[in-house]
Amino acid sequence: MAPDALKLLMRYNWPGNIRELENAIERGVLLTESAHLTSTDLRLGELSTSNASGDASPVIKIPPTGIALEEIERQAIVEALKMSNWVQKDAAELLAISPRVMNYKIKTLGIDYARGGRRPMISEDEYAKTM
Repeated sequence: MAPDALKLLMRYNWPGNIRELENAIERGVLLTESAHLTSTDLRLGELSTSNASGDASPVIKIPPTGIALEEIERQAIVEALKMSNWVQKDAAELLAISPRVMNYKIKTLGIDYARGGRRPMISEDEYAKTM
């Protein structure tokens, strides 16, 4: 198995649990033309185009009342961080941006996190009191 395929398997949410994993690997083995499975052989998370209109369903749902672009960006970054176990470099790769841009976005959008999950936002003074 190629490193990119293994990385994809580790990041994928697996809503179908072990049966979905089993089917994805079996399909990949049958469809690959090389000695190793790659991420393209696995075809995980592809959008289905089998709905009535023939269009792929959108990844982001915009509510009828609207939503600020900044909020959509914040949600995307937080979701990428969760998927990558809060590793900024990996989250940046998921969003096709550089790690430097990821770090900038985290700071400008006020996203506060700790490795392994979110921590409550407290001021530096409050943090100093806990020491």
